[in-house]
Amino acid sequence: MSAVRRCLILISLAAVGLLAIDGGSVLLTRLATPDELESAGQKAAAVVAHRSEGVPTPQTALAALEAARAEAGEHEITLSEDDFLVYADDSVELTGVATAPTLLLKRVPFLADLAEVTTTMTVEPRTIDSSGPISGSTR
Repeated sequence: MSAVRRCLILISLAAVGLLAIDGGSVLLTRLATPDELESAGQKAAAVVAHRSEGVPTPQTALAALEAARAEAGEHEITLSEDDFLVYADDSVELTGVATAPTLLLKRVPFLADLAEVTTTMTVEPRTIDSSGPISGSTR
């Protein structure tokens, strides 16, 4: 085998390996983003649920968005104001965009979009049910 042919085979194998690593990174980002976005949504819904006004106001929505952005930012998820809604039942709908850390995809313009993960969800505030039995020891 010629040196050129061996070099091409080696480069091809390296590219396939990098694509496999990048694919794993995108998969992990797709799996993690909904949980992380839900956590951000819980922060926002808690702000809305603990407001002093009867119905959500623009100020409440802005405070909820900032709480969600702070939580999402810790996970490198970007939230857009245009994709953030507060409902009268204290739930929030938010869309987050995360970019998977990749080695090859981010350097190839027509593949770069494959590393972007967009998730939209509606999150209701958590409620505490105190009507049931308390678990644990009763000494």
